[in-house]
Amino acid sequence: TGVVAISEDITERKQAEQRLRASQHLLRTVIDTIPLGIYVKDRALRYVVANAATGNFYGRSVREIVGKSARELSAEWAPHLERLEQADEQVLREGQRVDVADLPAPSADGVERHWHIVKMPMLDEGGRVSGLVGVVEDVTERRRVAEALQTSRLLLQTVINLLPLWVFVKDTRRRFLMVNRKMAEDYDIAKDVEPGALIDLGPTI
Repeated sequence: TGVVAISEDITERKQAEQRLRASQHLLRTVIDTIPLGIYVKDRALRYVVANAATGNFYGRSVREIVGKSARELSAEWAPHLERLEQADEQVLREGQRVDVADLPAPSADGVERHWHIVKMPMLDEGGRVSGLVGVVEDVTERRRVAEALQTSRLLLQTVINLLPLWVFVKDTRRRFLMVNRKMAEDYDIAKDVEPGALIDLGPTI
């Protein structure tokens, strides 16, 4: 009898594993730092990757999210799931980016907010769609600012239209960008002029 010994140098494999772990740690650090929800779903629409912001979105830990579908995670989103799943299926079917813009839905604390969701195909080495990547942005504040700006503009227009004097704004080429009602009536400017359209009344003023 005897002993047969086989040895293998696994240094290179160990180094490759270490590089892989370092790369995964870097990726996790980066996506968890980004304040947008970032996730990856497989073709069955189950989460295979999710960052911390996605966890906050559902009010759950990342571990609770991975391996589950959206239907298993949030009853509050039930009225919107069909629209979101249709967008997912479109990405998987067509391999093209799909935007779900200005979606009103509650956050984890139950407060309704507005979301912009971008869904993009994830391809395997053969170029086939193996899943999708999603980015979720809370656009509530941006939407509120835009609405406030529009309200402010309407208020300003209402006020200047009540003045019995001419009120106008010109650009650097001396073209009128805005005139009030009094001036429009005196110059007989058509009332159907598009808002923001340039009106050239000449260099008389």
